[in-house]
Amino acid sequence: MPCCTPKLLYSRQLDNTQEPGRYLRHFGSVEELMGLSLDTEMVIVAPIRRAIDVSASDRLRAGSEPIFSARFHRVHNEVPFCTTTVFIRDVIARDLPKYAELTMTGTRSRHTFIGLIDAHTPGGVAEAEQSVTAVEADPDLASDLGCPEGAPLLRIDRLYFNGDDTPVELAVSHFLPDQYTYRMRLRRAGGRTGTVRNLR
Repeated sequence: MPCCTPKLLYSRQLDNTQEPGRYLRHFGSVEELMGLSLDTEMVIVAPIRRAIDVSASDRLRAGSEPIFSARFHRVHNEVPFCTTTVFIRDVIARDLPKYAELTMTGTRSRHTFIGLIDAHTPGGVAEAEQSVTAVEADPDLASDLGCPEGAPLLRIDRLYFNGDDTPVELAVSHFLPDQYTYRMRLRRAGGRTGTVRNLR
């Protein structure tokens, strides 16, 4: 059993009187990230295309293989709650242009990128490595998220792997910190409960 359970909690006050209260989503597993397709939409900002990004290529272990990228907003009730740039390897990108919504700016889709990647990865996506940092909003991010330039943002990088431990997608997402809380529950190693030993 893992010694910690991280959760990214998205919380937003709803203005729609037919949906009082707060919209809450937990993102603690690959399946929960794929589940975003149930009640949110992906809006393409920059369609899938070949990319030149040395850092992303290194993290994907692509070597001399081309990589591709796309950028999109994730929206709920027409409100963008994050903006994401994804990088994928050529072997997977070859199959994605058949999804027309990924090739045109402004198109909307109920798909999630990781869901599409999972469908085109033999054995599916097995796990993800996640890192969380804080950054300032540059002009593009400020425009995307409707915040002032220089405002603090939560940046979450997720590197997804297949069952052979080969990276298949790098997703770099930016979130408004007033809408997100990152929580982690820590457990005793080995499932032990609160036993304290005196060392002599």
